[in-house]
Amino acid sequence: MKKNHGFTLIELVIVIAIIAVLATTIVSIINPVEYQKVARDTVRLSSLNSISQALELYFAEYKSYPDALANGTIDLSAYNSRISWDDPSNCKYKYEKVSDSAYNLYATKESKSFSAPAGQFLVKIVNDPAVVMNCNVQNLKEVIRISNQQ
Repeated sequence: MKKNHGFTLIELVIVIAIIAVLATTIVSIINPVEYQKVARDTVRLSSLNSISQALELYFAEYKSYPDALANGTIDLSAYNSRISWDDPSNCKYKYEKVSDSAYNLYATKESKSFSAPAGQFLVKIVNDPAVVMNCNVQNLKEVIRISNQQ
């Protein structure tokens, strides 16, 4: 009598199937796509804060905020050469001068779980996707708004 040492094909297939089910369950619980969306929203908020700081430097020098260009942006390269008006989803941030002493900045919001943190500027999530220019994000329902006014 010869004893076989090893696993049968059926045993290997069952183990591989169990591992696949466990891996699928873990990936669906972790939801990496949502984490990527939250990361892009965080980058947007950081960029808007950089633009806000440059706007405050502009205001300190001229006692007024600049007028927006036709594309909803402004040139702040003299105050921060690293400012980019492109967000991670190839949309554009939008600047809106409300008055000589007030402005709004807008960016897309992708993540369902991203919430606006409290900070130096008034950050709100608003339900007005029309304010974001040149944006082809599907199912866009909310945008991030930073404002220096109440």
